[in-house]
Amino acid sequence: MRIALRIIVYDGRMKYGTRPGCIKATTETAFAEAAKLGFDGVEPDLGRDYENDLLWTKEGRKRVLDLARQAGVEVSSVCLGALWGQTFASDDPADRERATEVVTEAARWTPELGPKVILVPIVGIEEQTPAIGVERWIEGLRACAPAAERSGAILALENVGRSPARSAPEIANILDAVGSPNVKAYYDVGNATSFGFDAVEELKLLGDRVAQVHVKGKGSAQLWENTLDMDGVARALHELGYDGYLVFETRATEQPAVDLGRNLQLLKQHVANAYGAA
Repeated sequence: MRIALRIIVYDGRMKYGTRPGCIKATTETAFAEAAKLGFDGVEPDLGRDYENDLLWTKEGRKRVLDLARQAGVEVSSVCLGALWGQTFASDDPADRERATEVVTEAARWTPELGPKVILVPIVGIEEQTPAIGVERWIEGLRACAPAAERSGAILALENVGRSPARSAPEIANILDAVGSPNVKAYYDVGNATSFGFDAVEELKLLGDRVAQVHVKGKGSAQLWENTLDMDGVARALHELGYDGYLVFETRATEQPAVDLGRNLQLLKQHVANAYGAA
């Protein structure tokens, strides 16, 4: 019996990352665990209680860099989860000031860790008129953009659930209004699918404004649960010339390392299908 073998030959610059939560890890343990699975990078999260977070201090960031170097894994990007506790959309001026502090400071020090991309979730306020939230986000980002322009950081806006701007056209509207080359999009294909949007068409609309991509299925599903057209997403990214990080944000399972490893192999196959395979 003859067995046909399909050999992946794509050798582009695409890199693969994970959030610590996908493997039930902390910032302290995620780099070593990610290295075991063959990941290129880890996206640590600056938490809501940001002043007590490892990333907020110079000593803490040195610790993160040491952990990354020891594991041979990069810091792929930094997520500003702190904005779920204080957001530009808030009715409280003090919250908006704290959000400005978080984003401005992260823009200053993130490049010291190696990456340029900062995940900025467009967090809104429940029962707030979306136009108000959008206006406040534009104002806040205009204030923070100069810090990113000075450091070379990219403030990448993510389409999240509690947001006044969840679709690609809505995000593009904010990018246009802010008008900075250092404010782009961090597109989450799983969130888009959960919202009922066509992730492929939205990626095409955003085009080269896509700074980075979160990978997961609908409702944070695993890739093998087939809630997302990942082949279509990969083809769209190829058409855009995207070769940055693809970062997992799938929900953690009872066997997180095994299942995240399975996700990684599936994702690499989707990329090979789109970018070229023998």
